[in-house]
Amino acid sequence: MRRYGLRLCVAAVADSSGAVAAAPELPDAYIARLVGHKAAGRALADLPGDASDTSATLSAEKLARLTDELSADATDGRLVLVDASATDTTALLIEARRLGWSLALANKLPLTGPMRDFEAITLAGRGARWETTVASALPVISSLQSLVERGDHVRWVTGAFSGTMGYVVHRLEQGGDLSEAVAEAVSRGYVEPDPRADLSGLDAGRKALIVARTIGYELELADVAIEGLYPPEWDRLELGEFRARLPEIDDLMARRVAASRDAGSRVRYLAYVGEGTARTEVADVAAGSRLAGRHATDSLAVIETDHFRTNPLVLSGRGGGPKVTAAGVLGDVLSLVRD
Repeated sequence: MRRYGLRLCVAAVADSSGAVAAAPELPDAYIARLVGHKAAGRALADLPGDASDTSATLSAEKLARLTDELSADATDGRLVLVDASATDTTALLIEARRLGWSLALANKLPLTGPMRDFEAITLAGRGARWETTVASALPVISSLQSLVERGDHVRWVTGAFSGTMGYVVHRLEQGGDLSEAVAEAVSRGYVEPDPRADLSGLDAGRKALIVARTIGYELELADVAIEGLYPPEWDRLELGEFRARLPEIDDLMARRVAASRDAGSRVRYLAYVGEGTARTEVADVAAGSRLAGRHATDSLAVIETDHFRTNPLVLSGRGGGPKVTAAGVLGDVLSLVRD
């Protein structure tokens, strides 16, 4: 961080099993040990020979104690809590704001709960960044924030925000079956073993909601119209039964893709945010359009505003993966400490 005259110190690391902390910072060699331990797929609570408190994950009480310790150490830096989990950490994040922490979020769940919680966590962007919640390192959120701050009116945001949906639809266009495409996506690590969070459209719907709230819409998740790739009642099935029944809709999806192709269009899974609304759906797009020409798993956002109306602002590129997500989180941290 020499370029900015900054020094970043890691004071605590936590996962769902435990937490380790030391004020003012954990030694570099110890952090390297933690990274190796986690890279091997192990939990912090199983860290051998560790004297730190790994009996439970980060709690409000532990965070308060760490805040006091860092304050007593006379640090003059900003305290930043990074949330890269995939669980509901809303209560902890709100407590962190109360204790004076800034937040760098890669976790969508706390930002898609009740609107009052979103406002308490983000404070309209004061001391909070959430760039990687929508399109990983692609600067969709910061671009929208910049447009809003300069007084431009965001009319519509059309986005391809789900790499999983993009991959599945791409395989369908190549002539593959839906069930085969899902199996391939799981094997490639594009989706969890239970792929319903993506295939239901819920993950893309959460991203659409975050976009909507970022530009000022006071919407709840229930306000987002979400179209999935399978019948909603299948959410009640056991995973094995769900996977076994996917071939039942192979022909339906194949006909859907064929009809689009016959009409000179392409099928894409898109989010639309505008005019106070948000929705996600399987959509037909013109074959030569920007939305049709992207790489299957890339993210893309077409942003129409008063200033970018006839020639919209387009952001496109690699949307996912641990390295680009980590880079996006680091960028958020730097933005926070440089403010």
